[in-house]
Amino acid sequence: MQPKPIDIKKFECLKGKILLLLDNVPSSKTSGGLMLPEEARSAMSHAQIDGVFIKAGENVFEDQRKKPSIGDRIFFKRYEGIVILGADDNYYRLLSTDILNREIILGFHTNQ
Repeated sequence: MQPKPIDIKKFECLKGKILLLLDNVPSSKTSGGLMLPEEARSAMSHAQIDGVFIKAGENVFEDQRKKPSIGDRIFFKRYEGIVILGADDNYYRLLSTDILNREIILGFHTNQ
């Protein structure tokens, strides 16, 4: 049973959480017209290690000198966080930045 897609525009991150767009997951149809099963797309989204920073909860990155901005690419440990299917058919990952001081986010690339 597939979870119901979430309207990301209405999604709010709680304290210490960030939401990333997983923009390297292939679409449901290949350029040759083949349909990719949802299970294959989901597996690819779980293995991805980077995403575009789109939302943040309170107190995110408050103890760091350099902070990513919305739109920056963030690199994180493989399989961390929760993968969410958006109503726009894109995959997103919700990461917690405050789990027992674990280093989940490894770095970021600024667009500026």
